[in-house]
Amino acid sequence: MKLQLPKHVAFILDGNRRFGKLVMGDRLAGHRFGSDKVLEVLRWCQEYDIREVTMWVFSTENFNRPEKEVSLIMQLFIEKLKAVVNNKDIHKQEVRINFCGRTDLFPQKVQQSMSQVVDATKGYSKFVVNMAVGYGGHQEILDVAKSLARKAVAGELSPDQIASKDFEAAMYLDLPDIDLIIRTGGVRRTSGFMPWKGAYAEWYFTEKFWPELDKTDFIRALTDYSERKRRFGK
Repeated sequence: MKLQLPKHVAFILDGNRRFGKLVMGDRLAGHRFGSDKVLEVLRWCQEYDIREVTMWVFSTENFNRPEKEVSLIMQLFIEKLKAVVNNKDIHKQEVRINFCGRTDLFPQKVQQSMSQVVDATKGYSKFVVNMAVGYGGHQEILDVAKSLARKAVAGELSPDQIASKDFEAAMYLDLPDIDLIIRTGGVRRTSGFMPWKGAYAEWYFTEKFWPELDKTDFIRALTDYSERKRRFGK
């Protein structure tokens, strides 16, 4: 049977700390395992000709975690982003990498690393990867509302004429609608992820922690998606 594949798949990378505690007795160690999994999953998506992928790797709420944990994650960001800039496969396969969220909340070194990755890949379009960092669904809606309110006060936009296109133009990143959202870690909630672009997305939850996700799990998610009849509210 030929699968009806999604065009845009998003992942919520949940379960890193629980995996670290289970495997190594160290919750923080799970973050490195999780960061190593990202490129592997992206290769699966390329294999199935999924051209756009969004990964929620760090939320606005994650900044409230213990200082030692946040510091480790920031170091991993810098390490992995530097590796991306010099990754020959990224350039050979023409992968564009974007960042979606309150990137201004990150340390300057992390922001600089993000900018370097964006600059190094901005000319590519064969495969698009959006990293949701410093992202929160409620926060994005608030930020969009503030942006539109400022335009209305300045007389640039009439409140009565605000349309979907205006709302989308004020969002963190210009994304296509998400077809499938895969959440790992056994948690069955949306956590406010992409409430606008994921409004009609199909959800797939797996008990596997993010670092232990394997290709069979990914294929199960695609098969499940293919068997669903999408109605888009009709």
